[in-house]
Amino acid sequence: MEKKTNSNTKNFLLHIKSKIILKKIGKCAQEKIILYICRFNKEVQKKFDKNIDDFKNFFKITLEIIPKDMSDSKFINIEKYEESSYHFFINNDKNEINLSHIKNMKNIKKIIVIIDSDIDYLSGLFSRISSIKKITFLKFYRKNIICMGGMFKECSSLEELNFYSFETKNVTNMNSMFKGCESLKELNLSFLNTKNVTDMCCMFEGCKSLKKLNLCSFNTENVTNMSSMFENCASLKELDLSKFNTKNVSDMNGMFKECSSLVKLNLNNFNTENVLTMSNMFQGCISLTELCLNNFDTKNVKEMYYMFERCSSLKEIELYNFDISKVTDISSMFNGCSSLKELNLNNFVTSNVEEADCLFLGCSSLQKLNIMKFNFKNAKKFDDMFLNCYSLKNLDCSDEDIIDQFNNLNIH
Repeated sequence: MEKKTNSNTKNFLLHIKSKIILKKIGKCAQEKIILYICRFNKEVQKKFDKNIDDFKNFFKITLEIIPKDMSDSKFINIEKYEESSYHFFINNDKNEINLSHIKNMKNIKKIIVIIDSDIDYLSGLFSRISSIKKITFLKFYRKNIICMGGMFKECSSLEELNFYSFETKNVTNMNSMFKGCESLKELNLSFLNTKNVTDMCCMFEGCKSLKKLNLCSFNTENVTNMSSMFENCASLKELDLSKFNTKNVSDMNGMFKECSSLVKLNLNNFNTENVLTMSNMFQGCISLTELCLNNFDTKNVKEMYYMFERCSSLKEIELYNFDISKVTDISSMFNGCSSLKELNLNNFVTSNVEEADCLFLGCSSLQKLNIMKFNFKNAKKFDDMFLNCYSLKNLDCSDEDIIDQFNNLNIH
């Protein structure tokens, strides 16, 4: 690590150690950690020296500042938290690391973290520090970590992340972990143990520069929420989810939404028997040319609105085993599927559908459509179903209201 002399330097080392046990309301709880902050800026060192007396009896948190050239000297103990200081602190109610005013330090480029602790929560640790370009975890005694939700959320300049030493076997929450890391181009997570994770909602949402994502070791057998997991991963051209076990997932809303570069997606191994919502699932996947979902078990799904909306390159879609008997909303489900020429939905039973407006709107290449079992007796909205379906000549349908709508468009 280079020695810095410029007073504006923002590279620093954070050393966290958990050793303090405090009593609160008659019970023992580990609520504070000792923070070792190593700065290469002596101006900051002097600032802390001058303010020690002002820090007394606030959170009784111990901040220990170690300049690089004084790493063997005695620590400076501060039992106070001061609003204008730059440091990390522990949430008073949880064993959770949070960021203080470091968020306002616009010139931070690199952070190296050493953690020797049994911290439970790392949620939001670097959240919204938009200037960080590189984060490296040197070592991590991490047996009790259970939450990593939002850990790197909206680190929009982050280009390199090294944390191979992580032990994540007890982690249950990875919600929004990398959300908004829009500068990351490659991410290898093959070392992560995700066996106990239940929440992967928005995990990679907004990683719009990500071109390579290695999830080959992901164990998802306990995950219940995958909504928006890959939303707006706009640069991903391929995604290998062959090892994904989705038997317990109930929410797949927007899972691949706006994955605009995704050319091929193999979901043959997906078990969807417990999924309740698939709305927006493939919305905006404008590069997908084919999609086979015959293995999907949709008997419990209640929402499918915008499911394939704007899949404008999709020429073939297989939905032969789709059971939509419990679905209430299919509005705009195929809206903007402008390359589809034929669609067989003969297996669709729509007796519980309440909303179906704009269902085929903009399917301008559609020539043949089988919706023979469609029955909208309970539907409240099903307007503009065939709007801009310029090529549709062959409609198989038994519902008179639907036929009337088709005929009234005068698109023959």
